[in-house]
Amino acid sequence: PEGLKMRSFIDANFAEIRDLDALSVLIGRSHSQTIRIFRREWGRTPYDYVLEKRVGAAKSMLLGTAFTVKEISSRAGFKDQFYFSNLFKRKTGLAPENYRKANSQ
Repeated sequence: PEGLKMRSFIDANFAEIRDLDALSVLIGRSHSQTIRIFRREWGRTPYDYVLEKRVGAAKSMLLGTAFTVKEISSRAGFKDQFYFSNLFKRKTGLAPENYRKANSQ
């Protein structure tokens, strides 16, 4: 139940999450226990899951909106556009603009 509670919270708030504090408070555990519980339930750390959600949201925005990469970066919860672009390329194999061009009809 704790793992599901954290995952649901992340799903609803991934763009605003900045650290483990909210998750730890949510389940009343320490940071290390929070990470351990999430990893046991979902096979990855909460941070990795947050990044996955942010990249997924960015993909949707790249294909479904005319927002700039900077706007998408911010809306997906990234504070730094360059970190976002590098992470996006590492996760998808394409820079955000190239992803948009390659996947638009």
